[in-house]
Amino acid sequence: KCFVCNGNTSINEIKTLDISLPHGIDNGQFLRLSGMGDYKNNTYGDLIVRIELKSENGFDKIENNLIYNSFINLKDLKLGKITVPHPDGILTLKLPKDFDSSVPLRVKLKGFKLGTVGDLIVNQYIKYTRD
Repeated sequence: KCFVCNGNTSINEIKTLDISLPHGIDNGQFLRLSGMGDYKNNTYGDLIVRIELKSENGFDKIENNLIYNSFINLKDLKLGKITVPHPDGILTLKLPKDFDSSVPLRVKLKGFKLGTVGDLIVNQYIKYTRD
């Protein structure tokens, strides 16, 4: 309570909070921050925060799977392999003989390590520049 008004009035105040996100949090999940909400009836409520993950460096996250959007050029197709950046280092992936860009490549156990290990899913997009 304020000593001036003895808690009879309220003040609008905006605060900036630093929040530590738990490892492996997913898009759309909620975090409850106890005692950080509005003040009402002599108590502070909880602040509910909804998480919105954004793509970074071509990567997305869905559950334990790491999703990468790869842009493949004609040279990669002729070589039959692509390189994919990964937190563990660069991965070289062999393209299937019957290449179909509508079917993503799956690399087992290269996703997030959250109890069970997810996979790396590589979406393939063709990028071609005419001379």
